[in-house]
Amino acid sequence: MTESIRFSLSALAAKYLFYGKPVVWVEGPTDVVFFKSFDGPGEYKIAYAEGKDRLRALAEETLENNLPYVLVFDGGYDVLEAPDILQARVIRLDRHSMENYLFEEEVIERVCWKYVAAEPGESLSTIAFRELIERFDESFYEVIILDIARCRSDSDCPGFLPERIESLLTSRPRLTFAVERLEELERVGRQNLADDDVRETRDLVDQFLRSRRLADICPGHLVFGLARELLLNAVRRGRGRKLVVDNDTVLVLLSEAAWELLPSTDHTTLRAQLAHAINEAADLLV
Repeated sequence: MTESIRFSLSALAAKYLFYGKPVVWVEGPTDVVFFKSFDGPGEYKIAYAEGKDRLRALAEETLENNLPYVLVFDGGYDVLEAPDILQARVIRLDRHSMENYLFEEEVIERVCWKYVAAEPGESLSTIAFRELIERFDESFYEVIILDIARCRSDSDCPGFLPERIESLLTSRPRLTFAVERLEELERVGRQNLADDDVRETRDLVDQFLRSRRLADICPGHLVFGLARELLLNAVRRGRGRKLVVDNDTVLVLLSEAAWELLPSTDHTTLRAQLAHAINEAADLLV
């Protein structure tokens, strides 16, 4: 780490000490939106470090100087391996990123009900969600394995999956995937990739899938795109007209529902980890 970066991080870390309360540090601004919906213990602030590298450096600064901070890292593809930092106030998500915690049947259904006056017990998005999960697992299994294998063989590899899920859809209303486009991605993904790397990655992914979903390790921006499209489609069917809402609003609504419902073990585990870490950071201020 250069001296200028170390100095800027030290200054950033020192700045928040003046608030006299714990700070939960996350990687980026969209992470702040998700974690602001968490109703944690006592008073604390949420801030972002502008990326994983800066957050990692800040974690080192925090542990070295015992600062009253909590550091929350995206899981990324590292969720296939054991964490490299084991400390109560350093948390690594058990899914790829925070968006993966929003892609839940109950969460999307709860948000749909905010916009549609449905009958009690009527399902707005549940059936469509389950069908989408089946199509997703069948269509994305191979390309995700290849993307992980490429990133594991070259840590500087940006991956080859697209930025937007729309480029992989043949129909947004039906949420069907473009088979030819996915097959082309597979061909691209296999280029200059050793068979042994693919086999090793496949074993790790299959082990991960024994207790979790493929959607939990898919890059979060793609999963969020699916959640958004599913929500918009369900609301349009339910009330007969298009819902006009921006991504920021969708993110807030899904985040609030996820923390309220806690639909999985990953959610309850994260809540417990955060509460414990914030309390531990608060004790440092006493």
